[in-house]
Amino acid sequence: MFTPVEVPEPVGGSPGGRLRFPSFSLLRGLGEKWNSLAVTIGLGFLNFWNKKHLFFPPLLAVSLLALWYHRSSSSLLSFTLAVSLLLTTLLLAFIGLVVMDYVQRDLASTGKVVTQTLVGISLLLGFLFYLDLSIGGFLPAPPLLILLAIMWAVPLVPYVVVALFLPLLVGRLPRVRERWEALRGRYPFWGIYCAVLGGLMILYVPLKFFPMYLYTSLVFWGMFLGSSCLALAAIMAMFPRRDSCRVVGLFLVILAALSWMGTLGGALLGSLFCIAAGAHAYAWRPASGS
Repeated sequence: MFTPVEVPEPVGGSPGGRLRFPSFSLLRGLGEKWNSLAVTIGLGFLNFWNKKHLFFPPLLAVSLLALWYHRSSSSLLSFTLAVSLLLTTLLLAFIGLVVMDYVQRDLASTGKVVTQTLVGISLLLGFLFYLDLSIGGFLPAPPLLILLAIMWAVPLVPYVVVALFLPLLVGRLPRVRERWEALRGRYPFWGIYCAVLGGLMILYVPLKFFPMYLYTSLVFWGMFLGSSCLALAAIMAMFPRRDSCRVVGLFLVILAALSWMGTLGGALLGSLFCIAAGAHAYAWRPASGS
């Protein structure tokens, strides 16, 4: 004879052997709490940004003081302090100029925008902190493949790399090598070329984020800076004299610094190209006999 055995129900099961899925009310509640907190953070920073004339001058002064301290007493600690303060100033300026402008025009998406901004800033600061520790020898350096993957993940980088190396590749061709050398002797080619690339990169930011810049004066500021770089490149091409190129070189470096106010340095690459263009234009000398 067989003795009947009571079969227990599966854990988490329901009568009839059907599984009961866990309720997501807890996760939904946490999401609502975080959204409320994100809205509070966004509105709090908006209030801070409205009083930027009281906070930014001292913060900028402290950043410059940290840079001076690092220059006078170089160490890993002073470098970390200077970079951290400068990065904090730039991040606050970016959030105020770009993110808060978007929040003001669409308050309903404040929680989403603040969350995305905090995630992006956390990833950026984490990566910079990792690089700082790797420079100090506390952590191994990131593999070259990871650095290349990060660089090529930026949408514009492949096109910029191709544009930068294209003249070099063309100039190496046997048929155009002599003309290439003669062109570089008559004109500050790299100053002109880098100024054009820098101007286009500075113009790219307000054009790419035109809806975000539409109701602010930053769109005109970005257009002015980018157009000025292109105009200076045209001046060097039309008047390839050493004195005029030196003056243009100084203006290009100034525009590279100004491009950080509103256009983030033309996605960083624009300011770097303008600095390189200014340095080359300032140091350029025409070839003898040209």
